[in-house]
Amino acid sequence: MGLFHLFRKKQVFNKVDDRRQQVRQYRADQNRLQCFQQLTAEGWQYPADSVIICCGSCASQIAGSDGDTLRFADQLQLASIPFSPALCPLRCKGNQFSSWAGVRVRAKITLLVENQEILTEQGELQLTDYGVSGIPVFQISRFAVRACMQKKRAELLVDFFPELTESELTAELVRRQEICPYKAPKELLIGLLPEKLIPVLIGKKKTPEEMAGAIKSYRLQITGQTDFGKAQVCAGGIKLDQLTDSLESVQHPGIFFAGEALDVDGVCGGYNLQWSWSSGSAAGRAAAGEHA
Repeated sequence: MGLFHLFRKKQVFNKVDDRRQQVRQYRADQNRLQCFQQLTAEGWQYPADSVIICCGSCASQIAGSDGDTLRFADQLQLASIPFSPALCPLRCKGNQFSSWAGVRVRAKITLLVENQEILTEQGELQLTDYGVSGIPVFQISRFAVRACMQKKRAELLVDFFPELTESELTAELVRRQEICPYKAPKELLIGLLPEKLIPVLIGKKKTPEEMAGAIKSYRLQITGQTDFGKAQVCAGGIKLDQLTDSLESVQHPGIFFAGEALDVDGVCGGYNLQWSWSSGSAAGRAAAGEHA
């Protein structure tokens, strides 16, 4: 489901909103493209010189965007990659999450796939009752989700105190212990970390060295993503090698794609919005014949 722009004689003559008229089929021949629409009560046919397909993806559960792009790709025999959530929270394995749910903390995270470092991000981490969220998690999520889909072991190595090295943090805890020898080990961390987080990280560890190691290298096994509704965008879509520079199908001239229909996704910061606007502009100009 989505929005389709149809052009005849270089003019937009119709905008088909698939939330009201569900697109059933596309058929292309050497001379023209025919886009078939099917209303609830009766069927209609819309012949056009060119069509722009901008159906979006499954992300965010926005009305009219359910990943139909891949169905059209199959009909047109275009190579595509299955949609997967991106810029999304991650589910992790463990039973400690209810204890830290709601905590926000600055941290550095490193994605490990089969024990190989893939990507490192730093910023505010949001700890949830199912795993982790926040901008740093969003930035690495597409790679983590893809690894899980490929049945690879994906982990997060979390540094909950990136401001100090492990040896510096150990020294600070030793200093606190010397000043306040009557305090329990966990009490030495008050003021350094959110109190709700301390027992989860430390457990039964007692020495400054053990506590610093747990804080600086906390491992989480990623089990997958949350549902598409919590993803800001999706990875996957029509492969770019199927299209020209103006986003027209090489195999079916007259069919253009834009936005999340294509296998393009970026990190946080407005890049995905910019891609939607820029690809829509490029496809629209080409479909209207401005590059002829």
